[in-house]
Amino acid sequence: TPTPDPNAVTATPSPCDVGYYVLDSLGGRHRVGNPIEITGPLYFGVDMARDLEQAIATIGDATAPDLVVLDSAGAAHFIQYPSANIPQMFYFGDALQEFPQGRAIDLEMSSDSQGLWVLTDFGGIFRAGSSVPSGEEEQVPGTENINTLGWDVPLTGDMRNSGMPDPGGATLRAVSFVVFDVDENSQADGYIILDSQGGRLHLDPDGEEILPGTFPGFPINHPYRLLDPEGYAWPFFPGLDIARDMELYQTEEGVVIFDGWGGIHPVPVDIESNAVYFATNRVSNANPVPAQSVGMPYFVTGFDDPSTPEIDESISNPEDPDSTGFDVASIFTDLEFSHCAGGLYTLDKFGGVFALGTARGDDEVVSAPFTGSPYFFPAQLAESLEIFNVSETEFETDFR
Repeated sequence: TPTPDPNAVTATPSPCDVGYYVLDSLGGRHRVGNPIEITGPLYFGVDMARDLEQAIATIGDATAPDLVVLDSAGAAHFIQYPSANIPQMFYFGDALQEFPQGRAIDLEMSSDSQGLWVLTDFGGIFRAGSSVPSGEEEQVPGTENINTLGWDVPLTGDMRNSGMPDPGGATLRAVSFVVFDVDENSQADGYIILDSQGGRLHLDPDGEEILPGTFPGFPINHPYRLLDPEGYAWPFFPGLDIARDMELYQTEEGVVIFDGWGGIHPVPVDIESNAVYFATNRVSNANPVPAQSVGMPYFVTGFDDPSTPEIDESISNPEDPDSTGFDVASIFTDLEFSHCAGGLYTLDKFGGVFALGTARGDDEVVSAPFTGSPYFFPAQLAESLEIFNVSETEFETDFR
C-alpha cells in the first residue's frame, strides 16, 4: 500500500485566477468572480455557440481585453468591440456549398489577436487574418477531406466498443485541436487534431502528416516532442465516442486530453519535470499517492437531455441499437488551465466548474473557488470556459 510522502507539497489557493466566463450554447456569457466586465449584444437564442476565447481587441490606437465567441457556422465574434472582428473568407452555413465542410467546433486565436484558426468536425482547419501565410488560401492544405473524418461516420460493427449500443449515436469526428506557434509570430508551426476516439492527426504547417522521428534530437519537454506522433504515449479510447477536448499548456510543452466522463489525461504522463505532470494527481512516479486526496468528478454514465424528449439518453442498452451510449451522453465538455502553474478547471454541460491542483481554494474542495456560477440543470447548455488572471480584474483594467 502506498504511504504518504512527507515531502509532498499540498496545493494552496491560487492568487493567479480572479474568475471566469461560461459560454452557453445560445451565446450567453456568464461572468463569475471578478474578471474584467466584458459586455455586448451578441446572443443567438438558438443552439449555435461553440467556443469562447480571450483576445486583445484593437480599437484605433488603443487595445482592450475582449472575448471571442465561435458559432457553429464558423464565424468568430468579438463581444465588446465587434469592430475588431477579423475578416473571414469561410462560412459553413451556406446550404449551396459544393462540399459539406462540417460544423465549426473549436477556435484558437493567434498570439497577436489579429488572426485565428477554426476547426470543423470534419477535420478542416481554416485560417483568417494574420494567421494566413502570405499567398495561401484560408484552408490549411490537405485538411479538406481527412481520412474517415466527416460525413458523420458512425462508430459501428468492429469499430464500436462491445459494451455500448451499436452505434448508440456514436460517430467518428474531430472534436478539438491545438495550434503550435513556438516563436509567437502568429504563424502555425504545426497542428494536432483530436478525434472522438482519442485518435490524432499530427500535421505540419502545410497540412502534411508528420511522420514519427521527424524531429530528432529535441529534448524532453520541447514542443516538437508533442508534434512527433510517437514522441510520447497518448491515450486512446477504441470504440468509444468519448474524447471531448484537448488543451495545450501555455509553454506548449504538454497537453491534457479531457474525456466526457471527466477523465483527465496529460501528455506526457510520466515526465515529472513537465508542466502538465500535476494533472496526474500523483506525488511522483515512484509514489502514486494522490497529491490531492479528493479527486475530480468522474461519471461513467449518460445523462438525459430534456431538449430531446423523444430519447432518454440516460438509458444505455448494448442489446438495443436505438438506445444512446453512455459515452455519447456523457456531460463533461471543456478543460482550461489555471494562470498559476499546477492548476486546471473543468466544465460540465450543466455548468458545473471543478478545480484541480493550485486552482482550488481548498485542497479538499473540488468546486471552483468562485461563487455565482450558472447552473443550467437539467438543461445541457454549457459550452466553454475562459479563465481570467489577476491582472484582468475589473478594478485594474478599465477601458472606456
